[in-house]
Amino acid sequence: LEARVALRDRPQLDVLDLAVRFLASHVKPYAIVAIAVLAPAFVVSYVVAVSAGWIWGWVFAIGLGLVAQTPFTMLASRLVFESDVSTASVLRASLAATPRLFAIRLTQSLMVATALAFLIIPAFWVGTIYLFVLEVVVLERAKLGAALARAPRIAATESGDSLLTFVLLPLLHFAIVALADAAGRSFLSEMLEVKAPESLFTTGGSALALAGYFAFLPFVATARFLVYLNIRTRSEGWDVQTRFAGLAARGNEVRP
Repeated sequence: LEARVALRDRPQLDVLDLAVRFLASHVKPYAIVAIAVLAPAFVVSYVVAVSAGWIWGWVFAIGLGLVAQTPFTMLASRLVFESDVSTASVLRASLAATPRLFAIRLTQSLMVATALAFLIIPAFWVGTIYLFVLEVVVLERAKLGAALARAPRIAATESGDSLLTFVLLPLLHFAIVALADAAGRSFLSEMLEVKAPESLFTTGGSALALAGYFAFLPFVATARFLVYLNIRTRSEGWDVQTRFAGLAARGNEVRP
């Protein structure tokens, strides 16, 4: 009950701003987890892209990215509520949860793909109601069936914020991928005077775009977790609970 981030009702844009500041405040643990998780995922995706084409490269990248967000969600949750966080324990816990998370992510993706086969609106609805399924599995330690039942209840509590998050984070992710490709090519050709790879929109992908995709995953996981935290704070009064816990702790300190 002793959160290291002020729990209060925040507007959606304020939550995204908090995610940026949170990442900046914890660069070292995020960097360690990123090197351990995202670097191998990038190498695998790039090898697949070179050998089988960029369509398959992006398929692998997106698939790996869905699972690779787990350590960052777990890391963010521990950094919020714990003062001493071990990245090794975060990685071990994430690895232990991988089978469950793979199953839940596969189920989530199949449900969204099935809805998309009919119309765009059903796909948006399915994606929104299962937006926080990863947080439910990781933070509430729910099994597959329980997670699929619990996640829609959380999203329905603040359906507007859930829908906005579901739409906004992928759009920001795509923008970062395009920016990484354009800025990276400009830096290589103009600053380093070396031949830059072809544009993302010409070949379907590039190492620079792929690097941008994986580099943005920590923000995606952290921002979604903070939205989840904001919704539960709003619906369950976590801000009040933490304040009472703080008052109780101070009372115990002064008690003779």
